[in-house]
Amino acid sequence: MSYQSGPVTPIRQGPCMRYFLLFLCTAFGVFFTPIASAQDDEAELKTYDELRDQGLLYAKRQKPKRAMIFLNKAYASEGGRTDFKTVFYRGEIAYELLRIDLAFQMLKEAEALAGEDPRNIKKTVRLRGELDGLYGGILVKPAVGETNVVGRIFLESQQGILNRQKRALFQSIRERFRATEVTLPTTIYLPHGDYTANNIPVSVRSGTIATADVYLQIDRRPDSGSGVAVNGWWIAGAGTAVAIATSIGAYFLFSEEQTRHVDRVLLERRAP
Repeated sequence: MSYQSGPVTPIRQGPCMRYFLLFLCTAFGVFFTPIASAQDDEAELKTYDELRDQGLLYAKRQKPKRAMIFLNKAYASEGGRTDFKTVFYRGEIAYELLRIDLAFQMLKEAEALAGEDPRNIKKTVRLRGELDGLYGGILVKPAVGETNVVGRIFLESQQGILNRQKRALFQSIRERFRATEVTLPTTIYLPHGDYTANNIPVSVRSGTIATADVYLQIDRRPDSGSGVAVNGWWIAGAGTAVAIATSIGAYFLFSEEQTRHVDRVLLERRAP
C-alpha cells in the first residue's frame, strides 16, 4: 500500500450551464433595475403639482396604471384635493381603468372645484355625460330592523349583460363586494340594468341613484391573520431566494476553471 497525492481531472462548466447562469443573472438584473429607477424618480417629486404633471405625462404615453399611481400621490399631497386638474384627471383615469366608483367620486369633487372657468366646466360636463350614459348608482342602506352596519353585499344581475367590458366590470364589482365587508350606507356604481342586492330588486338608470334597503350578510369567521404572515413570508422569501440564486450563478459563471487536488490511498500487490 502506498500513499500518493496529485491532481485529478478539472471540473469544467458545460456551455449550456454557462448560458443558463448568464440568462439568470441578466433576467434578475433587468427585472429589478426598473423598479429601483422608478422609486428614485418618485423620490424626486415632492409637491402635488409635480406628481400630477408626472401622472399626466404617463397618461399621454398611454400608461394609465402608472398615471394613476402619481395622481393618487398628488391627490394625497398637501393642496392636491383642492386642485381641479389633479381631481378631474384622477377621475378621468379612474374611468379609463373602469374604477367607476372612484370616477364618480372625483367627478363630483371636480364639479365643485370647476368654479366659473368655462374650460373646467366643459370638461366636467363631458365626463358627466359619458359616465351617466353608461352607469348609475345604488345607494345601499340598512333595512328597517337591521342593527348591523358592516357586512357583505351580494349582487346579482337579472338579465344578461351583452357588452363584454360591462360584463367583466360587473363581475369584478360583484366579487369585490362578496369578498369584502363594507360599512353602510354606501353607493355602488353599475352598468345600466336590473339587479338584486341581497335579494332586494333594484334598477340602475342614467342620472339617478336608486335605493336598496338590505339586510346584511355577516362574516363571523375569526380572522386568523395567517394570510398576512404567508404573504410577508413570500415577499421576504422570494427576495432572499433571488439574492442567493443570483450570487451563486455569478460565482460559477465568472469563476475560472480550477484544478482540485485530492489525497488518495492506492493498494498495490507486491510479489512475495
